[in-house]
Amino acid sequence: MLARKWRPQTFADLVGQEHVVKALVNALQNDRLHHAYLFTGIRGVGKTTIARIFAKSLNCETGVTAEPCGECSVCTDISAGRFLDLIEVDAASNNGVDNTRELLENSHYAPTSGRYKVYLIDEVHMFSNSSFNALLKTLEEPPAHVKFILATTETKKLPATILSRCLQFNLKAMPDSLLAKHLDHILTQENIDFEPAALQYVARVAEGSVRDSLSLVEQMVSMGEGSVTSSVVEQMLGILSPQRITGLLETVARGEAAAAMEQVATMDEFAPDYRQMLADFLSILHQVAIVQLVPGARDTDANWGADSLGAISGLLTPEQVQLYYDICLQGQRDLSLAPFARDSFEMTLLRLLFFRQAVGDAEQPSAPDAEESSEASVSSSVSGATAVDDPGTQNRLTNSPQPQSAESLQIAKTVSEKLPKTDVNPQPSQAVDVTAVPASASNSPVNQDASNHAQDATRSTAAQITLTRANWLDVVEQLSLSGMAVELAANVGFLELNDGRLSLSIAERHEDLNRPNEQKRLQQSIAEYTGMPVSLDIVTTSHNSETLTEKREHIRQEALKSAEASIASDPLVQTLLDRVEGQVEKDSIQPLGTA
Repeated sequence: MLARKWRPQTFADLVGQEHVVKALVNALQNDRLHHAYLFTGIRGVGKTTIARIFAKSLNCETGVTAEPCGECSVCTDISAGRFLDLIEVDAASNNGVDNTRELLENSHYAPTSGRYKVYLIDEVHMFSNSSFNALLKTLEEPPAHVKFILATTETKKLPATILSRCLQFNLKAMPDSLLAKHLDHILTQENIDFEPAALQYVARVAEGSVRDSLSLVEQMVSMGEGSVTSSVVEQMLGILSPQRITGLLETVARGEAAAAMEQVATMDEFAPDYRQMLADFLSILHQVAIVQLVPGARDTDANWGADSLGAISGLLTPEQVQLYYDICLQGQRDLSLAPFARDSFEMTLLRLLFFRQAVGDAEQPSAPDAEESSEASVSSSVSGATAVDDPGTQNRLTNSPQPQSAESLQIAKTVSEKLPKTDVNPQPSQAVDVTAVPASASNSPVNQDASNHAQDATRSTAAQITLTRANWLDVVEQLSLSGMAVELAANVGFLELNDGRLSLSIAERHEDLNRPNEQKRLQQSIAEYTGMPVSLDIVTTSHNSETLTEKREHIRQEALKSAEASIASDPLVQTLLDRVEGQVEKDSIQPLGTA
């Protein structure tokens, strides 16, 4: 058995518990030994192993040392489990008060062959209250030749009176990277073939337990006919390799729905844990968010690979990553409520695919197809606005139910406001609702010429828009932005525009919004809206010009005051307050149309 064969025999062999080893080694070298020690931590991290090495250090024939020889009769007997002065007690099966009393009575006798009598009580949290009470006095003042070592995985179940009498050492779960490296060393020494990717995933599944990881590896060696591969991991544990997980998420990030469903069908043959797959998605998205927003803050998770994380990071915007994380988290919560786990998992993938398309369409209005349709909508709107003065007809044009992009509506509004009205009033028979023109008619040469003329008028008019302090806030409301760029635009004020250089101000409390990427997006949006190139210069100041956020807050405050006044003067409210002798909570009042 690998776990027993590779159990550390000296402090130098221990991996991942340097903080505990350093404290014990210093105590042994400086003769500062305590009478009771408590080792805590999850299963398989070395609690019992450290206790046995400590017992060797105390009783080695070469003397009390931090480096037991491992060759004397004491060291070999402890390694073989037959040393009489190392009493190992399983508290789970010997938790009665009578067992504890018998144990304490024998503690007064001198060691048989060693220097110290060491009591190792494993899973000490299983003791009954009576057993703890019987142990207290001896644990506080044991005989000089007795050392107590307590081990537990449940520290919270121990009484405070026990904790106060021990030196407590918390053994950490082994990091995945260090555990995989440890497995690599063991399998290399054992001449067992393995794939590094398989060891990475075994380390992750073991959750920091060395013993669990070695048990899994030994089982895989038997199943894989002497080798440890990713395919063996998938077949034995029903756990998919990191390449499959990242590949599926990358497929979803590309928006390839059919390919994603095919991959799920292939994965289902391994009977995977779909909850774990969603947990893996959450881990990957967490790493992608770090790569995108805080590059270099930490090394990427070795389980997923820098190349895979980089590919997914390039396919999703930071906003989409946050949305994906929330969808996967909700999908994991709902998985237990679904009749079939695979169906619930596929529904989560479909949500990711749908919202990727929705968010992508909203953030990319300048795509070729969208641009063409946008220009077509603008042409219709402009031609209607310039050719028709009849108010009723203009209402039909403006309120047309046909879908138009947000960009086309903004440009149409700008053109309708800027273009001069014609002096010629058309006859009612000439008033044409362009939104109702059949598709076949729209392809005629006359309509094509009108559309081209409208587009040229739109571009020439847009080029004449000049930014001023007076129209700045109106322009900001019309910009096509998303994500953090919206917040940046809403919190900057107009200073001046000089030779194409636009100077803006931002308050000190909002200067974290002024990032290069967001500033670039704002600059591009302003240039597209005004029709002329501009360069941005955003200055941090304590006296900021009025911003869109402040304007909206002012409007909200005015609406709130009006709402409060309306409530105060309402006869029905006054009658109700008189009857119940109550009062209106002002914090509960919200103007209509606000959240």
